[in-house]
Amino acid sequence: MANLRVSLLVVHHHQEKKLLACLESIQKQNHTNLEIILVNTDSNPLAIAADFLVQVHNIPNQGYAHALNHASTFAQGDYFLLLNADTELFADTISKLLEIIQDYPQAILNPKTLTVNGALDSLGNQMHYTGITSRLTSFEVPLDARVCAIPVLSGAAIFLAREVFIALHGFDPDYFMYFEDTDFSLRAKLLGFELLGCLNCPIVHDSVFSLNPEKFYLLERNRVLLLFKIYQTSTLIKMLPALSLTALITFGFAFIKGFDYLKAWFRVLVWLMTQPTWLLEKRNAFQAQRLKSDQVFLVSSTIILPFEALTKQPLAAVLTNLTTPFYQLFRWFL
Repeated sequence: MANLRVSLLVVHHHQEKKLLACLESIQKQNHTNLEIILVNTDSNPLAIAADFLVQVHNIPNQGYAHALNHASTFAQGDYFLLLNADTELFADTISKLLEIIQDYPQAILNPKTLTVNGALDSLGNQMHYTGITSRLTSFEVPLDARVCAIPVLSGAAIFLAREVFIALHGFDPDYFMYFEDTDFSLRAKLLGFELLGCLNCPIVHDSVFSLNPEKFYLLERNRVLLLFKIYQTSTLIKMLPALSLTALITFGFAFIKGFDYLKAWFRVLVWLMTQPTWLLEKRNAFQAQRLKSDQVFLVSSTIILPFEALTKQPLAAVLTNLTTPFYQLFRWFL
């Protein structure tokens, strides 16, 4: 497999120290047929030492998805490894990914991510059927000793064949940030590609979840965009009770968090009401391409909202116990 070229597409924004650690880990790979394409979206140009052998592209910040698509236009590899700048690889990461993808050529791979302390961070992401995502920390029976099927991808590190990336037309830049990986995942499933988590291929992901009003706005706006663009009309109609409950929960969360979060929640409503033509065009464009029904991703979605990411115990458990029976009931309609 030494002749297989891998293009590493790395996006950097305000993480120079972590980026250098990422690049150093890439340089230590035992598979050496690599090229590194780094897209810097900081306002200040990024200069990388010549010994890193990196193509650096300094561009305006138009979002993570746009930056990855930009990097892909310069990539010459047979395979792409899309990386956050806050990740670090082990020396055999790429060689293991190459071995796995030879057996699953139509798959898109997510390496298992570890925290800086070595604990499990995620094996891809989980998705509530109303669109809210969280890190996946448990999984179904593996397909073999190396991989298992996962609901949706985490954008921290994604490995796939060049032709698969091209078939999916890259990422949707309209998400700007957040949910571009979920959109990519659902489109991949609906076009017949597998999503696999790699059990024996860990990387380090130096990231801690945090939330602010602008991030809350982008998460909610992009969740609405995902639902409207991807889900079939019949699915959305059947999901109205569940979607209404999730809207009530997100409003309640915003109300508790204060004025800036409430303003962000209403900004989503304003955005939705002012974009009907554009949303319909996006929806029609994708629905014309799909090959499978929504069941291909709904079957692996969860009925449990990730309250533990937003509040402490025992409140998280109380909220889970209160809401899950309703989501279970509403799921029956699907």
